[in-house]
Amino acid sequence: MQPGDLVRITRASIGIPTDTLAMIVRIIGKCDDDIDLGATLFKVLLLSSEVHPNLLGSNRRYWSEDLVKVER
Repeated sequence: MQPGDLVRITRASIGIPTDTLAMIVRIIGKCDDDIDLGATLFKVLLLSSEVHPNLLGSNRRYWSEDLVKVER
């Protein structure tokens, strides 16, 4: 995944339901543990109208394991 990709959020949180659409804004970093888990932290822009009105258009951070790229 890279900035500009459309993704679905698979982990629900307060005000953000599962399957919310978002766009990756930037890559924040990778997991730097002794064991490489392959996890990357992304900043995403919330796009779905199903999120709480105060959160629409806001940025949130998600691990790669909580995102699924939407294929065109």
